[in-house]
Amino acid sequence: MLFKSLRTWILAICMSILLVITPLLYFSFNLNFYKEHLPQSTNEQQTLVQNIQQFLFYKETSNLDITSEEYSHMLDVQTIFQKVLLTEAIAFLLFLLIIFSFYGHRGNHAILLGIHRWARVFFWLSCIIALLVMIDFHSFFMVFHKIFFPQGNWYFAESSILIQLFPESFFQTIATHIFLTSTGISLGIILLSLVYKWYKKIFQ
Repeated sequence: MLFKSLRTWILAICMSILLVITPLLYFSFNLNFYKEHLPQSTNEQQTLVQNIQQFLFYKETSNLDITSEEYSHMLDVQTIFQKVLLTEAIAFLLFLLIIFSFYGHRGNHAILLGIHRWARVFFWLSCIIALLVMIDFHSFFMVFHKIFFPQGNWYFAESSILIQLFPESFFQTIATHIFLTSTGISLGIILLSLVYKWYKKIFQ
């Protein structure tokens, strides 16, 4: 009983991680998203965005035309992204292992029940976070940087290339997209699990 409960909790944590990190990676490395939401950027700036994306994947590039202070911050961002990628890979593997461990012996029902309960909780949490991001993103932005970049090398002047390239409003847009996407997917999971339960009641 304890093992089954533990598996359910791990499954919920893994799915939560995947639902946040996957949209994060999608929007962070989608060049078309940058072009759409930074419409005034020049060709040179778009090239720099592409180089930064490659840099975050540990692809060395000598085309980062930024100051040494900005480069120092980007090294920290690179480290964060590598940890994010590793976290997603581990969460995905654990997710698959737990799904397989539940298979058979009424395991399908246990999986469905666990996913449905988790999705309801995650849906409301992501709704609250998305609302907070849209209402007071500046506070969210400051707390985020103080937690993940405690060394404080993320303060730059308005004339900074990074500030001009990625203004706070852009981060608000991408954060909103991430949490709205997570909310939408969790709602879809809730609806699918309900449809499956109704199907089982009607046809079995």
